[in-house]
Amino acid sequence: NGDVLTDLDYRKFLQYHAHSGAAVTIASHKREVQITLGVLKTDADNLLRDYVEKPVYHYEVSMGVYGFTRRALELIPPGVHMDFPDLIKALLARGEKIRCYPFNGYWLDIGRSEDYQQAVEEFNQLRDKFLGE
Repeated sequence: NGDVLTDLDYRKFLQYHAHSGAAVTIASHKREVQITLGVLKTDADNLLRDYVEKPVYHYEVSMGVYGFTRRALELIPPGVHMDFPDLIKALLARGEKIRCYPFNGYWLDIGRSEDYQQAVEEFNQLRDKFLGE
């Protein structure tokens, strides 16, 4: 994706992918989502089974940085639009190995205008981190 700001070392990422044997490698980052309400867990009859006050959920999310093998890309029919999730699901259905590359450094998705503004501010503050000395 072209809408991320990160200090990911792409060389290390691609070396990891090349040596992994996976059809696809997805750079991943830990995120937590705070639900600011009480979450109700019900059964099929709408009976309350649990109540969780303002839970925090932890996820490993895609950073929008991918390594592909040729065999993965060959699954995309020529001239046909295929979303990334559809490609990944098709590869999984074929039994292909897909790896994640956990990354704990700086990562910001800048797909929304407020994220873009944050990226501009942080890029200016952390310029050497992104561009080197």
